[in-house]
Amino acid sequence: MKKKYFLMILAFILVSSFSITEIFNKKTYVYKNVTGSSKNTTTWLVKRQKGDLVITKTSDYGITDIVYSPKYELKLMKFSSATENDDYKMQLDDNKLTLNGTIKGRKASKVYIMSDRWVQDFNYGLRNFLESQMSEYKFVIINPDDFTSYQMVATRKGIHKMKINDHIYNTQQIEVSLRGFRSLFWKAQIWYDLETYDLVKYRANDGPGSPMKTTILDSKK
Repeated sequence: MKKKYFLMILAFILVSSFSITEIFNKKTYVYKNVTGSSKNTTTWLVKRQKGDLVITKTSDYGITDIVYSPKYELKLMKFSSATENDDYKMQLDDNKLTLNGTIKGRKASKVYIMSDRWVQDFNYGLRNFLESQMSEYKFVIINPDDFTSYQMVATRKGIHKMKINDHIYNTQQIEVSLRGFRSLFWKAQIWYDLETYDLVKYRANDGPGSPMKTTILDSKK
């Protein structure tokens, strides 16, 4: 009788192995965003598929699909707007970055031959920097509003204790800015949990005169 039950359990595990593996390799992060008097949330569903990190980011603005290699190299980013006739796809093959989409109702495309690292989101895009001993990290980011590229740099700014929702994080503060004299026009401050490298707080605006945006990790499971 015991052998029969064991075989039944084993058969169930074998049949359900994919879904069980998926459950253990899936995480959900919820972030609260505050921009002036406006408040909303963003949900990140993160899972492993054949070694790649596959992310679905959902907000009031739309859905973003992101794929990273096992070494946290960005391979693909796709966005579909929930409110406008906007969508785009950014894909890196070797050092060729291809951009296609609809921006403000108009078709657009562009190709870059990359000599720098490509970073398009700060939740995972700086993971290699955080895991390294480097003091700064140079990269290129693409403005999805017009496919313009910008040269950026991330710099370590110190270790800080930070309390969020009754949880105390030991964080690495990172400052991200445009390179050279353009750093005078825009900077972002980001704090990462040193234990997991999860982004726990982000603070920046969209440019001179625009309201400050603060994003805080609200929950994860």
